[in-house]
Amino acid sequence: MYNKQLLLKLEFLSLFRLVREHYTLKELSSILNIDIPTLSKYTTGTLLPSIKRIKKIIPILLDLVDPVKEIKATLISGSFTFPEMNNILNTKPYLLMWIVSQTLKKLELDKFDKIMTIEGGGLAYATFLAIITNKKVVYGIRDVFIEGGISETYNTPDAEYYSPKMKKYITIPKNSIKRGDRVIIVDDISWSGGTIYTLYRLAESLGAKITHIYLIAIFRDTLEKLKQKINVDITPMIIIPR
Repeated sequence: MYNKQLLLKLEFLSLFRLVREHYTLKELSSILNIDIPTLSKYTTGTLLPSIKRIKKIIPILLDLVDPVKEIKATLISGSFTFPEMNNILNTKPYLLMWIVSQTLKKLELDKFDKIMTIEGGGLAYATFLAIITNKKVVYGIRDVFIEGGISETYNTPDAEYYSPKMKKYITIPKNSIKRGDRVIIVDDISWSGGTIYTLYRLAESLGAKITHIYLIAIFRDTLEKLKQKINVDITPMIIIPR
């Protein structure tokens, strides 16, 4: 489905940049037995190790840092004091590369034609996945009717809204989802489950088969409520307690 060597390189580069937040080049040189000038080039991406060496280095790096904990910590604190993709993108964007690399490992088991998402942080996530898998992205726009679009009322499972503005519609381009399409839905953070549920209903009403839902983060109670409404596997990287 995709170039596995590219996946390994993405995984390495994102992980190495994360480790550099905590260790000096001198410390890493001692740990990895690699000279400092070479490690400096690894940091910038001007040079990457061979695939054989990457496979040896990644487990060592994973002993030094926990990417999931780093993603959670970055996601929920930063410029915004609540879970928000901007906290990652404007401080440690390489964490998104790690998220994508881990999602791609799971996507290998899925057969799909299109990636469906919503404007915002989910679009950054979906676009990265689409470029590597060579699939098309269909993304919804909130609160607008557009000529040439198909709109769905914003629905939600029984969950509390956290947004100060309740969304009324999600609109996608006409003919972007067709009967028989195999679709995965991805998003960054699911607060109430409303966006995911609406995208699911919209794709289903157009005759698509939704094969999987991938999320960076979701609240535990929201996940349980979505599972009661949606008969599709939901895979989050992080589950946030309320």
